[in-house]
Amino acid sequence: MHAHAAPFVPGTHPVYEDVYAEEAAGAGGSSEAWIDPGTGFGKGTEDNVNLIQRLPDLCSLGGPVLLGVSGKSFLGEVTGRGVGDRLAGSLAAVAPAWCAGVDVMRVHDVPETLDTAALPEAVWGRGR
Repeated sequence: MHAHAAPFVPGTHPVYEDVYAEEAAGAGGSSEAWIDPGTGFGKGTEDNVNLIQRLPDLCSLGGPVLLGVSGKSFLGEVTGRGVGDRLAGSLAAVAPAWCAGVDVMRVHDVPETLDTAALPEAVWGRGR
């Protein structure tokens, strides 16, 4: 999982010049290494949003991609919702991620996530 600092210190948000470039460099182009952009871990809202925007690029690096956005604090910062009310934000992040070609989603609400991925897949298909 990508995090700017090791060990990661909760509540800290390092400054990235280009969070995508750092993640892509860490992926190393290996088709065997999993790519996990580490959304929510040591990243500010803008960094997390940038990683979601760049998911098609991450998925094109060759390795399988894992994404965990379910209930993350950056969703609350974007939507203004508290911890218990972030399902809609989580699902809104899943739809473009699924279309981008993300292989595995770490989620809390499995049936709702499967339903959310089903429609964009039927309309636009999967990435890669």
